[in-house]
Amino acid sequence: LLWLMSAEAQAGFIPSHDGQPSRRDAWHNEQVNASWGQFYANTTDTLEAAYVRPRFDGYIALQTAGSAALRAAIGRDESAQAAVTELNVLYTTHRKSGAAV
Repeated sequence: LLWLMSAEAQAGFIPSHDGQPSRRDAWHNEQVNASWGQFYANTTDTLEAAYVRPRFDGYIALQTAGSAALRAAIGRDESAQAAVTELNVLYTTHRKSGAAV
């Protein structure tokens, strides 16, 4: 486990075996980014500004339902506002009821 978390494994072994490195320095590694079309360099700011997913009972079920709703909205070519409204309804309903979505 220590080796897998090492800078060497994170910037070499893991990305070369189609894995996603977890170390920040691997995300800024030029070779890692060159191999993955600058994915890590281009998404680092988003991840660093993001917050940890909510931790309440049933959140994973809500995430699953939200992902399905988002895929369906994209498939129907709905507006972004309509998709966000649907996601907000799912979230609000779930938080009020406490039941799995």
